[in-house]
Amino acid sequence: MTATIEIHLEKYTLETELSQNAWFTLYRASRKADQAPVYIKLAAPLLTADEFFRRRFKHITAQAAELDHPNLIRSYEAEEDNGRLFLVEDFVEARSLAEVLETDGPLSLKRTEGIISQIASALDCAHHASVRHGDLSVHQIFLGANDHVYVGNFGHSQAIYGNNLADHSYAVSSPEIVAPERVRGEGPSRPADLYSLGIICYQLLAKQSPFTGPRSTVFHAHAYRQPRPLHQVNTGVPLTVSEVISRMLAKSVDVRYNTGAEFARALRVANQTRTATRGYDRLRPLSERERPRAIKFRDIFFLSGATVVILLVAALAAWTGYELGLKQNPPIIQSPPVIVDSTLPTPTPTEDYLRDIIPPTPANDNVVPVTPEPEAANVVLVDTLLPPRTPFALRLQASPTVTPTVTPAPVRFIATATPTVPPAPVQVIPAGQGLFTFYNPTGHDLVVDVSGPTFVSAVVPPNNREAFYLTAGSYLYMTHTPGGQGLDPTKGVFDLGEGQMIEKDYYSDYEWQQ
Repeated sequence: MTATIEIHLEKYTLETELSQNAWFTLYRASRKADQAPVYIKLAAPLLTADEFFRRRFKHITAQAAELDHPNLIRSYEAEEDNGRLFLVEDFVEARSLAEVLETDGPLSLKRTEGIISQIASALDCAHHASVRHGDLSVHQIFLGANDHVYVGNFGHSQAIYGNNLADHSYAVSSPEIVAPERVRGEGPSRPADLYSLGIICYQLLAKQSPFTGPRSTVFHAHAYRQPRPLHQVNTGVPLTVSEVISRMLAKSVDVRYNTGAEFARALRVANQTRTATRGYDRLRPLSERERPRAIKFRDIFFLSGATVVILLVAALAAWTGYELGLKQNPPIIQSPPVIVDSTLPTPTPTEDYLRDIIPPTPANDNVVPVTPEPEAANVVLVDTLLPPRTPFALRLQASPTVTPTVTPAPVRFIATATPTVPPAPVQVIPAGQGLFTFYNPTGHDLVVDVSGPTFVSAVVPPNNREAFYLTAGSYLYMTHTPGGQGLDPTKGVFDLGEGQMIEKDYYSDYEWQQ
């Protein structure tokens, strides 16, 4: 409906009332200076009269105004005008996720995966700045062109918590997203926001909340009842995806995923696996899985027969190998050792001794006379494997004594062909994109979440690099260990141009994030 004429603000003109709850009224308005459309969130008069709420609301909205993320609706610091406390947010052309779910639900797994990853990235950015949402629901999330996600109202529930007006309503407008620990009296927290993210994922795939009914009944169910598994509500959802969402809806905060990026990555992997539910033995009744099976004589007979066959095959294989070994390696027959008696005198090879051993050859006219060999003194042994050498004595007689003169040997330079090293492959960057490289110098696995015009997430092992091809634009990157322990999380921003290459590591923006 049209805003009442009694509400006048100095810098803004209220045009249309969009929604209202116990704490805020949301208007579509325009800035008088340039007629730009904006959202005006006007606090209820009861809250405005509470000094504690005023100080808390201004402090938290100032923190939220510093958040810069493509999936967050940009907000500004709280303002006061004629005793009215209000907040200004940028206007976005988008539909609420509740409206999209009503017309298009349940959504496909691929579309749900894209929406959840953007919401998770916005949550991690706010959580890193110690800003909690506290009231994350399909009514606070908007979808623009190409399913671009916008999340608003960060910190409002955090400002309301502790006020007397919110004691019995847990400072939320949607009871279906309240985490169990909040029902027990705790305030907004990071695990509570992640629980709400799991509820939203459940709603997108089932087109219904896990718990419905009166407000008090829903609160009790969140605290003490288990939701019905998603794959039973929507049979088109794989069991792996259902288990990931069930972990996010656990009553204990220690069981849930540590960050939104971890949940989005697990959802993507589960969606790619797509294991059929009937392939899981755990779906069979417990009595059937643990019932002892009676042993029959037929089973013993089959088992004995199989054992005999296996033993026969093993024996045949061993005998065959033995026979082949004998054929390939015949036995080596060694001659008996020759025993020499060292006490007998060694005969001297004389002419008479040789005559006794070798009898003289009878005379024969056809025998060719043998030319006597030269004397042993004139025999020079020649090694056929080495070049001929002149005896040392002859070399001394043939050459006079000369003082050797050392002459430097000429140096020969031989040109050898140097092997050509192939050039390193050139990084080909697609048109309209740039290359962002992250290096992990730590001893831990690091989760790197990059958000901007392109949303990517990867786990980088120690001493490894990960390359991301991103559309040109402004980006925020965040790093943390998969378990959230061991190293402090870091974050940084960079502007990536077309064809540009930028490299960061864990320590690049460490001091900045402190």
